[in-house]
Amino acid sequence: MGFLTTFTIYNDKANNLANHPREITDKLLKACSGIFAKSGVRKFTIGMEQDSVIVQTPRYHDDKTIYVHFENEVFEISSNSWMTNDLKYNHPELFQRIVDFLETEVSLHKGEKIPEPFIPVLVEEEKEVIVAEQEPISDEKIVKKWLKDNTIPMTISELKKYKKIIK
Repeated sequence: MGFLTTFTIYNDKANNLANHPREITDKLLKACSGIFAKSGVRKFTIGMEQDSVIVQTPRYHDDKTIYVHFENEVFEISSNSWMTNDLKYNHPELFQRIVDFLETEVSLHKGEKIPEPFIPVLVEEEKEVIVAEQEPISDEKIVKKWLKDNTIPMTISELKKYKKIIK
């Protein structure tokens, strides 16, 4: 085995990739060789589409690294990562939100109780339900159903429908 390089392509800019096959190939090869990492390049442009691709630092196959898609960005979480350290010490609030997210995901897959900070609370506003401050919802089954369906009810009637389905 050797090194691995992870890429994220913004889907809204992907249509430009077919128009520039040579450019994308050249830039992917540079990224895999570590040239971009050594010069501090994390995103590159394809054609006229600015920041089309996010490039992660090439990692040796034994390195343990987690990549988290979070708020339209990709964050690298690893004990030997400058990016993780930068995030932790220079953006501690964002780092904590990412850690909370990861803890929630791990808890869900281990079948444990969902940590409270990441369960949305719904409030009524102009006959619509919106996600408000992060507070616990007592019915864990409802939240698991939302996560499984990849939806969060946006109206009171939708919320009632979920309660009926689960009971």
